[in-house]
Amino acid sequence: MEILTDKSPRAGCQTCGMDTSDGPTKRVQKIVKKFCSSTDIDERVRKSLYTPRSAIAHGEYMFQLDEAPWASGVSFAVANFTEHEKIDAAMKVAKTVLRGWLLSQAD
Repeated sequence: MEILTDKSPRAGCQTCGMDTSDGPTKRVQKIVKKFCSSTDIDERVRKSLYTPRSAIAHGEYMFQLDEAPWASGVSFAVANFTEHEKIDAAMKVAKTVLRGWLLSQAD
């Protein structure tokens, strides 16, 4: 979804000159809020999606199925179910944002 966001113009700090413009996390959160706020997607779910995405992208997390594809048992089933819930929520948000973004381009 980062690609759909508008890159914030560089805003330098008056004291140190460091860039204080919105980074990718903030930009994604804004576009998700813009296109998903009037849907049935829970706000808590929307806000929680970027953290696991970032952890996966930076190699800090692997899905249970990727980490131990041969695993089985109750703990695997519980972890797998939880991960499927996250994936389903992420797909719903992504589809909603993409649909909203595409429709906004037609204006």
